[in-house]
Amino acid sequence: MIFTLVEAVRMAFSSLLANKMRSFLTMLGVIIGVMSVVALVSIGHGATRAVTDEISGFAANVIFVGPGYRQVAPGIWQRAGELQLSHLEALQAARLPGVLQVAADMQGTASIRAGNRTTPLPVMGATAEWAQVMNWRVDRGRFISQEDVVEARPVAVMGPQAIEQLFGDPDFDPVGQVVTIGTDQFTVVGRMAPKDGMVTGGFDRLVVIPLTTARARVMGHRPLTEIIVAAATDQTQLAEGSLRNYLTQLMNDPEAFRLESQQQILDMVGQVTGILTILLAGITGISLLVGGIGIMNIMLVSVTERTREIGIRKALGAKNSYVLTQFVVESVTLSGLGGLLGIGLGALVTWAVAQVGDWPFVIEGSTVALAFSFSAAVGLFFGIWPARRAAQLDPIEALRYE
Repeated sequence: MIFTLVEAVRMAFSSLLANKMRSFLTMLGVIIGVMSVVALVSIGHGATRAVTDEISGFAANVIFVGPGYRQVAPGIWQRAGELQLSHLEALQAARLPGVLQVAADMQGTASIRAGNRTTPLPVMGATAEWAQVMNWRVDRGRFISQEDVVEARPVAVMGPQAIEQLFGDPDFDPVGQVVTIGTDQFTVVGRMAPKDGMVTGGFDRLVVIPLTTARARVMGHRPLTEIIVAAATDQTQLAEGSLRNYLTQLMNDPEAFRLESQQQILDMVGQVTGILTILLAGITGISLLVGGIGIMNIMLVSVTERTREIGIRKALGAKNSYVLTQFVVESVTLSGLGGLLGIGLGALVTWAVAQVGDWPFVIEGSTVALAFSFSAAVGLFFGIWPARRAAQLDPIEALRYE
C-alpha cells in the first residue's frame, strides 16, 4: 500500500508537470481562496493585536464613565443622563475605594490660527490628570497643570500632527508660540509625543486646553464627554462597584451613566473583530469551493483523455482501488499545491498590509494548518467522483476508446 501511494504521488506530479499551464489554471481558484482566507484571518488577528495593545497601553485598570442610554422603543435609544462638571468634582472629592485618579475631557472642534495658517482641528478640554491616565507622554514643555485648570488659563498643548498642520513642520517646537482658538489667544506650553495607532492615532491631531478654559471660552457650559477613572492594581472590580453605587446615588438613576472597564473594551473588540474575521473568511472560502469544482472538471477531462491508459493498467492487473487511489492522489496533490501557494501569497499580503497599517504581522499556525487542511479536503471531496469513474471503467471498452 505504501508503494502504491508513493507511486501514485510520483505519477501525480508527472501528470501535473506534463500540463503545467492547465494545472496552474486549475489550482488558481484554490490559490485565491486560500490566499484570501489566510490574509483576512491573519489581518484580523494583527488588527486585533494592534488595538488591544493600544488599549492596554492606557494607564492600568482604566474605567471609562460615559452618559447612559435608555431604550424607549425597539431599536430606538435615548440618552438617559449627562455628565456635568459637578459630577467630576464630586468624584474627585469622594476618594472612593479602589480609585486612584479621576480625569475628564470635553471634545469638540474649533478653527485654530497660527501666523497666516488657519485650520479646523479637534480641541479637547481636559483635566491635569488626563495625559497620565491615558498614558500620553510629553515630548517638550509640559502638560496642562492643576493651576491651569483652577485658574482657567489660556494655555494649550499640541500633538505632532496638529503642529505640522499649523506650523508646517512636525518637528517644530511650538512651546511659547501664541495661537488663536476661536477668538481667544492661547500660549502653547507643551508638545506631546507621537501616539500612532488605530485607536489613539487621533491623539496626534489634538489641541488640548484646560477643561475650565474650554467651558468658559471655546465650547460653552455643555456636558462632559467622559470621565476616566484609574483604579488601583487588582482593584478594578472594587473601584467599578464603588463607582456604580456612588454615581447611582449622585445621579438618582442607574441608567443615567455607563461604565466600561479596560477589559470590557478589550473583550468587545475581540468579539467584534472575531465575528468580522469569521464572516469575511467564510465569504472568501466560497472561492475554495469554486476551485474544487474546477479541479473536479479537469479531473473528469483527465479521466476521458487517459481512458486507454486506464484500460491498459487494468488489463495488466491493476485493481479498481489502485486506479481510484491514483486519481484521488492527483486531485489532492493539485489542491494541496494550490493551498501551499495560497498560504505563501496570503502571508505576503498580510505582511504588506501590516507594513502599511503599522500593526503586528501575525500568522498563526492554526490558521495555516486549517487553510491547508481545507484545501486538501476540497481536493479529496471533489476528486472522489472522477476517481470512481476512472476505477469503474471496463478495461475492454477502455482499450477500444479512441
